Amino acid sequence: MSVYKNLQTALPRESGKDEKYKAIAGMLELFDLEHLAKKRGSRLSGGETQRLALARLLITPKSILLLDEPASAADIGGNDLIETALLDFCKKNGTTLVMATHSPKQALNIATRVILLQGGEIAECGTPEELIKRPQTEWGKRFIDHWRV
Repeated sequence: MSVYKNLQTALPRESGKDEKYKAIAGMLELFDLEHLAKKRGSRLSGGETQRLALARLLITPKSILLLDEPASAADIGGNDLIETALLDFCKKNGTTLVMATHSPKQALNIATRVILLQGGEIAECGTPEELIKRPQTEWGKRFIDHWRV
């Protein structure tokens, strides 16, 4: 189905026509998908598909979001769109975001608390500033230095 229909199916059935249109238009704009509204979802690039999936998810308020690599298929511009959309959505709706990422930059851009895992165990935990300025473990220091954070 089209990008527009994908978003439409994520809305509650009882939503009014004008309410649905506004919500869909807002998501299309937020994720820079307006020019793709009539395109079939199966014809989108990986980054476009990822932005559509997040738009579907964020079209209605949530109290908590659990995301795994929400921008892994996105290019630089798509990554920035996704980060901005997530921050705006969470602020607007009072949403708690729990997110896994392999991008230290993304974690530091979005997070208020960061947990670094080493071999499935917590190696570091703190605010982004604490982890950058005062890593507590040798591994944490090497990690921060490696990424030149």
